[in-house]
Amino acid sequence: MRVLGIIGAGHVGSHIAYAAGLLHAADVIKICDINEEVVRSQVQDLNDATKYMPGKVRFEQATYAELGDCGVLINTAGKASMSAASRDDELIFTARLILSCIKKVQDSGFKGIFINVANPCDVITQLVVENGKLGKGRVFGTGTSLDSARLSSYLSTATGLEHNSFDAIVMGEHGDSQMIPWSHIQFMGQPLDAIEKQWGISLNREDVVEQVMNTARKIYKGKGCTEYGIGAVTASIAKSIFADEKKIFVLSVPLHGEYGESDVCAGVPVVIGKDGIEKVIELQLTEEEQKLFASSCKKIKDGITIAHQLMKA
Repeated sequence: MRVLGIIGAGHVGSHIAYAAGLLHAADVIKICDINEEVVRSQVQDLNDATKYMPGKVRFEQATYAELGDCGVLINTAGKASMSAASRDDELIFTARLILSCIKKVQDSGFKGIFINVANPCDVITQLVVENGKLGKGRVFGTGTSLDSARLSSYLSTATGLEHNSFDAIVMGEHGDSQMIPWSHIQFMGQPLDAIEKQWGISLNREDVVEQVMNTARKIYKGKGCTEYGIGAVTASIAKSIFADEKKIFVLSVPLHGEYGESDVCAGVPVVIGKDGIEKVIELQLTEEEQKLFASSCKKIKDGITIAHQLMKA
């Protein structure tokens, strides 16, 4: 039986649960939250929708102690903020919260795959790697998978092509220092430069980066949260793990020399299967792209250092 666990019943957690139900990503979806009334209501509401889902699925309210049998566990618990002034507060709150969660998860006997969604995603994922003791390849974050989807959406609108007609990803930090490896954007094997020349179109690279990076801010300003995109991405990741699809996603994973980086979690293309991260795909970046990726990793490392310092204070 495929059992999926979700920590956090707020906007993101509930939308991941709903998307997972629509994808029939799991047979049982457990939701854990300190606010028992909220999680009880979310579970009831989700179960009311199961009649119209493509497969048999059951949603359950769970305590941490009841998460031990989950094959995949997704963490969404954290303090959401888009304000630069409050990022240290967000970081220390979420860092302390995740360490508390990890201890409870360990006590439950959980041996599955842990996916972090909470922001700052790369820093929090690194803390889980350092403290979770869950095994190689079994801890990672959603990273720039959502940013990659946003890039695809932008390019689809700009070119008029369907999202799956081209390859385009965002790498590095799930944040302001993220970078686009332009040399690896391809349309049926043809590079973006060739497509622009053939079709008589022109894309301002800096404008694209800015648009993709600021999408979350615009959504947050308009409705106070992001939920559908991250819900769909995360549910798709869980489905791929349970189905052992060997699918490629751009996820925040621990690097051990890949791309010249170590002791940091950053968004890179990987193959995932039933055991989690099976392979990190190393793209041949241009010299400029490599510099941008290294700079992004440094920003994440600085965040990890700050997290360690704040938690000691």
